[in-house]
Amino acid sequence: MVGFALDALFAARWWDYTNHKYNLNGRITILNSFFWGIITVAFAKFLYPLIQKFKDKVLCKIPNIVQIIVALILILGICVDFILSCVKYLK
Repeated sequence: MVGFALDALFAARWWDYTNHKYNLNGRITILNSFFWGIITVAFAKFLYPLIQKFKDKVLCKIPNIVQIIVALILILGICVDFILSCVKYLK
């Protein structure tokens, strides 16, 4: 999806798999998709539960209003970055 969006919005290709076997328009390959699947399963099975435990221990010590303010600041930062990036690449 990101590859199609980059191509449609900015006429940019950040990766190209046209030289690999079994590619789809040079954007994805079966081999890379297989490895991303393995990484995703490993993350969900092993790493995510550890992150969840750590998060629960830390967040219970931080007041809810502080969590909301920090989340809003991060979201605002991401939105500003997205807008500035679009303006830069659409020129």
